[in-house]
Parts: sequence; structure tokens; C-alpha cells
Amino acid sequence: LTLVATVEDELAIAAGTVLATFSVPPGHKGVVKAFGIAISNPTRWNGTTAFQLRVNGFPYRDYARMTIQLGSIMSPNEITIPVGSNTIVDVIVLDGSTIAAGETATARIKGWYWPESMD
Repeated sequence: LTLVATVEDELAIAAGTVLATFSVPPGHKGVVKAFGIAISNPTRWNGTTAFQLRVNGFPYRDYARMTIQLGSIMSPNEITIPVGSNTIVDVIVLDGSTIAAGETATARIKGWYWPESMD
């Protein structure tokens, strides 16, 4: 299951905007295997724009403030995050970030889940 979301707005993209979400349904286990982020204006990778990978609303390890591009939409960054029932993994635009009107921000989360009974 690969989820790709793009946010494009005539107005600036607000901090806290969720770009992509991976949800594990009740009674299932899963794994997130990769993620990628991209912005349409590459000059924004100067520290003015930051993203965060979260698990159930909390920053995940070394991905609490990403100000450089890790992976891309076509070639996502490999990672292994085991996830349990009712887990939500998402990528957000962090507070204080600047994504101007007319620019886009995109995120991809790649993973899968299976019934707990298969373990």
C-alpha cells in the first residue's frame, strides 16, 4: 500500500498540514518501509522549510525536523517502522515553515499491513 498526497494551494501551505497518512486498521499489524518528501521550489531546502515524520502524533526518532530532502516521491528513503493496530503514521509541515502561495509540498509513505491472526 503506497499513499501519495500532494498539497497545492493558492495560499501558503500552513504549518501542521498533513501531507500523507498511513493508518493500520484495528486487528492488524504492519510496517512502514519507506517515505519521501518533495517541494516544488528546491531553494526551500535552505532550512526555512521543515517536515516531520510522526507515529501516533509523536515525532519519530531522527525524523523530528527534516530540513533536507530525504528520499523523493519516485525514490523514497528506506526505513523500517513496525506498527501495530490503530497506528497512524504521517508526514507534516512543521511550525515556522515557509511554503509560499502557488508552491506544492508532496509526501509519500510506503508500507503494508496484515491481520494479526497471520502472526
